[in-house]
Amino acid sequence: MYSKLFYAAQRAGSMRSARAILPIVFAHVRPQAVIDVGCGVGTWLDVAGQLGADRIVGVEGRWVENNRLASPLIDMRYADLEEPLPDLGRYDLAICMEVAEHLSRGRGESLVRELCGLSDQVLFSAAIVWQGGIGHLNERMQSYWASLFAANGYGACDIVRPAVWTNGTVSYWYRQNCLLYVKGAPIVAPQSLDRRHPGRFVNPWCVVELFQRARRLALPGQPLPEPLD
Repeated sequence: MYSKLFYAAQRAGSMRSARAILPIVFAHVRPQAVIDVGCGVGTWLDVAGQLGADRIVGVEGRWVENNRLASPLIDMRYADLEEPLPDLGRYDLAICMEVAEHLSRGRGESLVRELCGLSDQVLFSAAIVWQGGIGHLNERMQSYWASLFAANGYGACDIVRPAVWTNGTVSYWYRQNCLLYVKGAPIVAPQSLDRRHPGRFVNPWCVVELFQRARRLALPGQPLPEPLD
């Protein structure tokens, strides 16, 4: 499933998104040691290194071995993310971007607990319901993940999405889903649906993509109009 072709298609958008998002996070966290769980070929770690992190550690399955890593400085650890993570130490920042939806529904709670064990700051993004994608098994709204982080004492800091919400260089799923969870930060009730809570907003470009996908299924072979800004 995660072949050279998959990572080749994913790399450019991931790099552009990391270059827009990580400076926002680094302005708040200023990490020296960064770990990325489900790092793929390491594009986010490469950008983290460029921003000043002097230790960049990636965790990924063995399928990434045959792909060229984004940076030779990445300390790669191989693991089956469906299984409990090995002892990886502590870091200034843990990253887990659009990974959790690829794992089984029963893995979510333990994955969040393990991410919290890696750092007091966790940059997290996971596909919302109906987002769609290759190998998605556990799409959830942010309120689900927020409740799991809250159970570990981590509050959602919505510092990224307001800054990139309309930034077309950032892939729409990051604009929709990216939150920084911080240990000890104020915790808003995950079930809350008011505008102070990041749980159930949907970026318009996510809606456009879902609409386009539905049209392609309903009207195969017919060109679709480009959406307006």
